[in-house]
Amino acid sequence: VLLSLILIGSNLAFLRFNFYPAKIFMGDTGSLFIGFNIAAISVIGSAQYKGITTMTLLIPIIASVIPLTDTFLAVFRRIKNRKNIFQADKEHLHHKMLELGFSQKTVAVISYIVTFIFGLTAFGFSFAPKEILLIVLLILIFILSVFIFIILKKGMLK
Repeated sequence: VLLSLILIGSNLAFLRFNFYPAKIFMGDTGSLFIGFNIAAISVIGSAQYKGITTMTLLIPIIASVIPLTDTFLAVFRRIKNRKNIFQADKEHLHHKMLELGFSQKTVAVISYIVTFIFGLTAFGFSFAPKEILLIVLLILIFILSVFIFIILKKGMLK
């Protein structure tokens, strides 16, 4: 719990300076460090609560829905178009939202809100009835899928 609180506190402090217009930038090393800590917390949680290993591994995945979805879509798109999956492009969700006229600040706020909602749902799996949260999660995934579909379709029409 202490490691989680330290990670949350330090990320919130960093977010203050990283919000648009950003004064500092985390970079790959910082994001890898955060990912490592999330994985470590998940492993520690699964070691402490042997009966709920699936939940301790599922919670970080649910909370990371934006980067995981964007990565999956990028790899799928590049394979489909026979392009190098490691080659950068301007086809990510945030690029599409910017092309549609959203400001950088609005794109960031939308990402924060979606991440917060999924994170809250993931956190709920720790103590709330799993059946209800599973229904909530499926509804959220459906809404996010519709939103992404609209963004991608409108981006293709431009």
